Amino acid sequence: MYCYRPRRTSFEVLCDFPSVCVPLVRLIDLFPPIAPRSFSIASSQTVHPTRLHLCVAIVKYKTKLMMTPRWGVCSKWLAQVEPQQTTAALWISKGTMRLPSDPTVPIVAIGPGTGSAPFRSFMQERLNQQATLSVAFLGFRSSTGDFLYGNEWTKLAADGRFKVYTAFSRDQEAKVYVQHRIVQAGAVVWNAMERGGHIYVCGNAKRMPDDVKAALAQIATTYGGYEDGVAFIDRLARSGRFLVETW
Repeated sequence: MYCYRPRRTSFEVLCDFPSVCVPLVRLIDLFPPIAPRSFSIASSQTVHPTRLHLCVAIVKYKTKLMMTPRWGVCSKWLAQVEPQQTTAALWISKGTMRLPSDPTVPIVAIGPGTGSAPFRSFMQERLNQQATLSVAFLGFRSSTGDFLYGNEWTKLAADGRFKVYTAFSRDQEAKVYVQHRIVQAGAVVWNAMERGGHIYVCGNAKRMPDDVKAALAQIATTYGGYEDGVAFIDRLARSGRFLVETW
């Protein structure tokens, strides 16, 4: 219970018991190598050929039993980096989500929180391609607190080729999430599906992907007349038109 509930780290345990003496060789064995961090690229290479934008949430939290704040190792380091004074090793890995080669094919992008980051790059690319219908569903806690790239999304919403729906979960008494906005905009989503559109989901892997899939299945039943909406969404996934990237 001492370690499990507050999820104490080895370092915190040693701080709690300063009398413990551990040989250096054994101490190093206690701390595994820091795992590499993966972040979605939030900029289009076409639009920003010499820059790479990342959207990183700073991890800082407290547990019920630990009042001392915990920080994310990588996000805290990035937040403290001085521009042009620090270099970092990085590499680019192939992602699972790719835009349709035909810019006339509609896309529906669903990204709560930092899950919205890759869709910023998608929308920049689509603007550059003079693409047709693009729909984005974005979820944040507050319109004034963590609306990531809010000014850019607001400008896109004013563009006739783009539809941007936002869900600010804590701006009202009843929680509103992206799956609720998807159902509310069911006709728009179904129009994109009927035209061969691709649907992308990015974000936290806990409940959000299942809730979003259920909302899309409801739309397929309501607007498409499919008795089994889930089976329809599964067929989209097998054909490469429903792509999910979560963590």
